[in-house]
Amino acid sequence: MAEERIVDFQEWKTLEGQISMGDVMKNQSKMAVMIRRIFPSQFRNSQYIGLQMGGELDGSVIISAPRTFSVKCGESPVGKTGGQDGKDATNGVASIISAENGDIVLHAPHGRIRIVAKDIDLVSTGDGTDTGYVNVSANGGMIGNVNEYKMEAKGACSMSGERGVDINSSGRVKIDCGTYKCSETPDLALTAGLESLVSGNTGPFQFAQGLRKLINSLPV
Repeated sequence: MAEERIVDFQEWKTLEGQISMGDVMKNQSKMAVMIRRIFPSQFRNSQYIGLQMGGELDGSVIISAPRTFSVKCGESPVGKTGGQDGKDATNGVASIISAENGDIVLHAPHGRIRIVAKDIDLVSTGDGTDTGYVNVSANGGMIGNVNEYKMEAKGACSMSGERGVDINSSGRVKIDCGTYKCSETPDLALTAGLESLVSGNTGPFQFAQGLRKLINSLPV
């Protein structure tokens, strides 16, 4: 159903900008208040701030910025304390985005999303059963470069790789555990093993060990 302008529709405008009340957009969404740039404009998309009324997005604030959307804050954050001699200092709160219900989505299909700060905390506060997870998914890879990496799990911890798992260290590799189990797959394919034996890459003892492991791995 198409929206209609209110009877007392009003607007104030110049050749460069416009403030309107009760305007209807081309997509038939009505704006209670609209601040919009008119001319001159080099952009394909409009530049505006609108308070939408009616339709699925009734009660929403719609902002369109064809170039950059910039918010600067934090000259004097709330709750900031210096502490004695710099100790027990708190940074305070400079910006909050709070969603009472639903998700918060950051979407940049043609660019990167960067989070840059002195410290970064990712905190999930679910019930620990159905919620409370941090999921990372990438169709390329995950690369980390840190001075120290520490991982702890109150329950189980597992790591797997379809093509292998490498643990490289120029120093010490230490494993402390209650019990230790190593399940090794056969390292010998019969044809390849014979070729390696003939070529001299594998000695008779190594070939015999691999053959025994291969035989033991066969179902009874």
